[in-house]
Amino acid sequence: MLSELLQEAFEVDGRIVRSLKLLFFFPGTLSRAFSENRRADFVSPVRLYIFTSLVFFFVFAQTASIETDASLEREAQVLNAEGLNTTNVARFKAMLTRGQQAQVDRI
Repeated sequence: MLSELLQEAFEVDGRIVRSLKLLFFFPGTLSRAFSENRRADFVSPVRLYIFTSLVFFFVFAQTASIETDASLEREAQVLNAEGLNTTNVARFKAMLTRGQQAQVDRI
């Protein structure tokens, strides 16, 4: 059963191309075809979701760059070097929104 599930979820064929074309350019047509039980020509919604999620996360991992703010990084180094004291906490709170400052006060 697990083998069938994995095969159904990750097998790529011509149906996925047809489904994606309709989904991007004529989404109502794809929905109508499913509601009229013409499902053999298209990929199941779960399989389409899994496929597009995998493609998205692959593309995102290849293109996204994580940049850190140099000033925040320096502040973290100061806090690590000097430890927590009232001056460091006040400097840290100055960088936060009012709601975040309230959460720091509660902590």
